[in-house]
Amino acid sequence: MGDNLTDKERATLTALGRATAAFRDLSMASMPTSCVAAFCQIATGEGRTVSEHARTLDMGLMAMSRTVQDMGGVNRYGGAGLGLVETRTDLNDRRNVTVSLSAKAARSLAR
Repeated sequence: MGDNLTDKERATLTALGRATAAFRDLSMASMPTSCVAAFCQIATGEGRTVSEHARTLDMGLMAMSRTVQDMGGVNRYGGAGLGLVETRTDLNDRRNVTVSLSAKAARSLAR
């Protein structure tokens, strides 16, 4: 099968393999694909609001909010989250919550 791949397909699969390794390093073997997609969106669009990320991913705002919370320091059930993102609430409009990578996630991606 590998002989039938184009250079672009091979490069894409190589990049996917590297990204998968970063998630394994963070002990997230069981991380759902929707969470991986959200993480990648946040990593490439840091500082955007939860609603902007939800629109980009064609995901409902509530689902994106739950995903961001699970990837934060404390998950939606009050337990330990994955610690991959940090949120900041706009004090002038508390509906606007921006999302950025945590130091833990940034260190892992820098490898």
